[in-house]
This record gives sequence, C-alpha cells and structure tokens, in this order.
Amino acid sequence: MVVTPERRENGEREKMKIREKKERENRRLLARSPLFLQSNPLSSHPQKFFTSTRNSFVCLRDAVSIDFLLCISLKRLCEANVVSYCRDKGKKKREEKAVFAKRMATRK
Repeated sequence: MVVTPERRENGEREKMKIREKKERENRRLLARSPLFLQSNPLSSHPQKFFTSTRNSFVCLRDAVSIDFLLCISLKRLCEANVVSYCRDKGKKKREEKAVFAKRMATRK
C-alpha cells in the first residue's frame, strides 16, 4: 500500500485534531480548578508546562501554577500507587516488628 501525500496529510490532520481536543479538555479542567484560580501562575513558563500522567506528558498551554501541577501529579500518583503503598507499608511494619522482636530476644 503506497502512502500518498494526500493520505499523509489526512493522517497529520487527524493527529492535530486529537491533540487539539486533548488541549481543550485540559484547559476546561484547569478553568474549573479552584487551585488554579486562587494561585499565581508561573511567570517563567507561561506557554508550556508538563505534567506527568502515567508515563506520558500532557502539554498545558495555559499558565499553570506549581501547586496545581503538584496536586495533579500527587493525586494521580496516589490513585496508581495507593494499594501497593499500603501493602508495602504493612510489610515494612511487620518486618520492623520482627527485627525488634529478634533484637529483644537476643538481648539479655
């Protein structure tokens, strides 16, 4: 199957539409956020900032505050890791208790 210039243009146009749709959605979410409304925007990078969303980067064209970005990334991190974090924390506590019990048993 030969890729013609016209077909290539259509593919690029589709990618642009998808990208623009994502950016519109990001702007809509930002506009509704109380943190975004009450905090100061970044003065050094008003055009672009990146926030990590599960190994991908989303470009937010509007001025974004650091607080809001931290809030987003921490929320997503918590959603993704809360189960494993609790499991690891419980395991760590059990290990600490076992070490403490051994230490007390060997102490005279």
